[in-house]
This record gives sequence, C-alpha cells and structure tokens, in this order.
Amino acid sequence: MKCTLLSTTLILSGIFAAPAFADVRELARSELRENVRLGNSMSLSRLMTVIESKTDGELVDVRAFQTNEIYYHVVLKTPNGKLSVAVVNARSGEFLSKRSSIVKDVLSATKSKSRSNNSASANNGNGNSRN
Repeated sequence: MKCTLLSTTLILSGIFAAPAFADVRELARSELRENVRLGNSMSLSRLMTVIESKTDGELVDVRAFQTNEIYYHVVLKTPNGKLSVAVVNARSGEFLSKRSSIVKDVLSATKSKSRSNNSASANNGNGNSRN
C-alpha cells in the first residue's frame, strides 16, 4: 500500500509540477528580427519606449533569450550610476519579478554565455551583435 501511494504521488507530482525552463538559449539577431516580423516580439525601439515609460534608467544593453517565450535581458544605468538588470517579456513588455524562475534561468544563461564568450574572445561582444 505504501509503495503504491508513493508511486502515485511521484507520478502526480510529475504531472502537476511547474515546467522547468532550463532550456534557455540566446537568440541571434536574425532570429530576433524574424520574431519581431511575425509579431512574437516587440522591436527594440518599442522596448526602449516601454523602458523609458516604466523606469528612470538608461538602457545600456539588451539581449534576447528564448524559453517558453522570448524575453529581453536588459541592463539599465540608474540615475545614481549603478547598473540594474531586468527581464522583460518580449511580447507584452511586462517586467518579470526577480523571484520568477524564468528570470533566474535567463540570468543563469547570461552568466554561462558570458563565460563562454570571455574564454573564446575578448572582442566577441554579446550574442546578439554578430549573428
């Protein structure tokens, strides 16, 4: 009885568990352009407008990542000169909570991508700049 109950619990927890977005990948510029054209993502100029309306920061860097949807990883310079990072849903312009699992996954992907870029070439730039 205990074994059956445990098996059922494990099966049900797998079915109802929140999806993991471990498969986060950075989009190439060509992929991003295509997603903007198809309406799956807002353009970078539209993103800048959204950022200006919702923050008092100056846009420093933007990278696009795809999980279940497309998200912009944005780096902002605040008025006091500090850098701030946000993750924005590329379709809706919604800023995600820093506690969101998607934000954690995107931030993790940016760190691993940065490490691989630094080891490959100091002048490689971000993933969106050369594709």
